[in-house]
Amino acid sequence: MTAVRAHLVTEIGDDNPSSASVTFLGLESLDVLRFGADSEVVRYVSLGCSRHPMADPNDMVADPSRGPRAELVLTLRGGAGVASGVHKSLAVLAASPAVEGVVLVEDALLDLGQPLWTNAPFT
Repeated sequence: MTAVRAHLVTEIGDDNPSSASVTFLGLESLDVLRFGADSEVVRYVSLGCSRHPMADPNDMVADPSRGPRAELVLTLRGGAGVASGVHKSLAVLAASPAVEGVVLVEDALLDLGQPLWTNAPFT
């Protein structure tokens, strides 16, 4: 995860993102990094989703070295704030490959069934 974090820091350009760690029973902890806390555009990025390759849950045997890997990025103007719970929601979505066998792909639609953060108008 050190290499993934270093890549994110290089690509996004914030050397010191804030971090929140979220742990789910039976899974390794996931971090949510907050880039650009002092700017108009804030990026929340999962760190830990790409730890293991994603696999189709119908496969008899999951290949531990092959398969897609991904991290989730949420970009907001002004950010949602620490008390909003956005980091927990992003961690739930990032855990979905390990928990539910979801294979994350570009532009995939994921629904939490509840607001993404406190008072968000969508799920």
